[in-house]
Amino acid sequence: MKNNLLLTSMILLTLSSCSEHKEEAKIETAVSTVDTTLMYFGDTITQEGAISIDQLSAQLAGKDSLNIKVTGTIEEVCQKKGCWMNMNLGNGQSMKVRFKDYAFFVPKDAANKTVFIEGYAFIDTISVADQKHYAEDAGETKEEIAKIKNPEISISFEANGVIIKNKLVLFFILICNFLLVNCSERQAETSDKKRTTEECKKDTASLNPNGDSELALLMRNMLHSTESLKEMIKKGNVPDKFPEEFLKIHTANPTDSDTKKASFEAFADNYLTSLKNLHNSQKNNVQENYNSVINACASCHQEHCPGPLRVINKLKIN
Repeated sequence: MKNNLLLTSMILLTLSSCSEHKEEAKIETAVSTVDTTLMYFGDTITQEGAISIDQLSAQLAGKDSLNIKVTGTIEEVCQKKGCWMNMNLGNGQSMKVRFKDYAFFVPKDAANKTVFIEGYAFIDTISVADQKHYAEDAGETKEEIAKIKNPEISISFEANGVIIKNKLVLFFILICNFLLVNCSERQAETSDKKRTTEECKKDTASLNPNGDSELALLMRNMLHSTESLKEMIKKGNVPDKFPEEFLKIHTANPTDSDTKKASFEAFADNYLTSLKNLHNSQKNNVQENYNSVINACASCHQEHCPGPLRVINKLKIN
């Protein structure tokens, strides 16, 4: 409903911007109802060739993993930042869907929407600690979380691309070319508040449609910096200038306020110390000091946010 009201408002704004030109050209309007718009996340995939999720168990039988495209309904989404979702397998069980290399997220309000995912399905053992972490992300009570006692064996999925069907009613305004030119000129002058209907219906891709906190953005910069450091060190070079902006790790606002515990501050200090040691390295110990930085990152994420651990561990130089 909110989406429909927003779209209607945008249409009225567009018509308002064109109203001064109605004596110059006749407006021809056609109204059309569209059932869905598509939202793309991660790699761009298509809907073709997807199997229904209730067929997945049979397809996976006797295999450790399977590269496949699946469609079904989103049952639940991580309420902290959209970094995982659950899908109903159709047999009373849920499948945990994570996103490859923690590289993208989905909207937190995507529950009950139709989704297409492409990637790897596999049999997974989810530890008690991970189950509790997911339960916290889902907003479950402490009492419910305390009931988690045993590891869970289930089907999991690592998606490299996701399509979410978003049901909307869109109205397409068709006007003559002359009026379109005049409207576009006015819109360029007045700001992006008066977006055209065509702009509103465009499919969009986003890393995190739920917004990024200061700490999330800082850590993304840390990731990019570390990737550059890895390539530099592999070429035999030694980093010199310490990135002062990373000192903001103590003050940047997190996605979840509970993240900033005493243990996080200790991990942050350990990371900064390791990073300073790296930037004071000699050629004979630069790789060792670099891997110490990676270990410091991994230790923190192991306790506070295990989602990116696979990406972090890939940063090590062996």
